[in-house]
Amino acid sequence: MNRLIVFVKRPVPGRVKTRLCPPLAPQQACSLYKIMARDVWRRARGVKGARTIAAVDGGGDASWLGRSVPWFRQAPGGLGSRLIGAFEKAFAEGARKVAIIGSDIPGLPPERLAQAFARLDSADLVLGPSYDGGYYLVALSQPRPWLFRGVPWSTEKVFARTRAKALARKLGVEVLPPFGDVDLPGCMTLVSEFFP
Repeated sequence: MNRLIVFVKRPVPGRVKTRLCPPLAPQQACSLYKIMARDVWRRARGVKGARTIAAVDGGGDASWLGRSVPWFRQAPGGLGSRLIGAFEKAFAEGARKVAIIGSDIPGLPPERLAQAFARLDSADLVLGPSYDGGYYLVALSQPRPWLFRGVPWSTEKVFARTRAKALARKLGVEVLPPFGDVDLPGCMTLVSEFFP
């Protein structure tokens, strides 16, 4: 079975979506984060043929996402180490294809997630680029830990560097249409529908 992993952080004011402060206060940023993450979780659960599981960073569990949410704790370290750990865990547990998404992409259509799994039939790597130069989705058909080492995380070079590393090793790479994640105050228009 395919595995869809949603990376989430424990929602603590002052520890989530800190780059949205200001203009938001830490409590507002935390509330916004919970709304976005719950929307992403609800949409991710709608992907047929995939087991959806939360990967929690920052302690605690995933009970704040809803009832009976399957979860595991992310590996320690930076984002690269956490991605490596999540992919290795999923493949070790028998997943055939694995996709990882963040929890700050409200409104992402479940069809886009299903498309990522379908494209892994002919590709080794699927990336969903975000407008800020990163990516909102990364999907693999087997573990490739080297892909996540030496990447300048939280910069506009993440997508380009990851794609270049894959192409240099002759991997088949598919790219999904871009989608916006909510990291900076300029991204707030992406969540305006949640706050009429």
